[in-house]
Amino acid sequence: MNIIAADDEKLVLDGMVEAIKKVEPSAEVYAFTDPDELLKFAQNTVCDVAFLDIEMGHISGIEVAKQLKQLNPRINIIFATGYSEYMGIGMKMHVSGYLLKPVSCEDVRDELDNLRNPIEKVKTDSGKPVVKCFGNFDIFVKGKSLNFERSKSRELLAYLVDRRGSAVTSGELRAVLWENAEDEKSTSNYLQQVKKDLITTLKKEGISNILVTSWNKYAIDVDAIECDYYDYLNNKPEGVRAYNGEYMSQYSWGEFFKA
Repeated sequence: MNIIAADDEKLVLDGMVEAIKKVEPSAEVYAFTDPDELLKFAQNTVCDVAFLDIEMGHISGIEVAKQLKQLNPRINIIFATGYSEYMGIGMKMHVSGYLLKPVSCEDVRDELDNLRNPIEKVKTDSGKPVVKCFGNFDIFVKGKSLNFERSKSRELLAYLVDRRGSAVTSGELRAVLWENAEDEKSTSNYLQQVKKDLITTLKKEGISNILVTSWNKYAIDVDAIECDYYDYLNNKPEGVRAYNGEYMSQYSWGEFFKA
């Protein structure tokens, strides 16, 4: 589980992080006092829950929550503030929860046990990377979400997973990743950087075997990963149960699957 904690007061933030780690020790907790840094981080990392202060300086927690929802519609927003009058705003935004400071371990436990969008447990018993396509795309290595330096590297991997082992050319990748781009030279150069970043990231985690490459062609090794989408297509009960009506929600090309 990836959890964001944000508050512009460092001492308050430290207390919130401590409470989260006590009740969910296996979670990856990312703490921020700067909302700009938080939003930059969220562009490349899929998070399940965000505990947000509402008054965070030049960008309010409410605006941060809206932008996080755009990046990941299924993220669970939990406002943590010292002012009860904001509760109505939280209800209108259909957030997962609302806490008054100081945040206690009991409060955090109660919110994580009653999330608006429940978090599916990630399978780790096979030793293979686990790919999640239903909802937002994500990939887990030993139970932890994989971080990418570039958001396009994540999207490139997602598209290869979607193609289920079929080889994809650089031209097709450019057309998908930069749908409306007119400058072929610039997208070609950027694609080389994205591919290099993807290969480096996978190699660093010891899972470079999931990527199959040949001259100008790229594919995913479907036997090297666990994937809810593949389980669904094979009519496995866990795959059918996992489908929630959403497929790689952060990518427009994912709508073809839903159709």
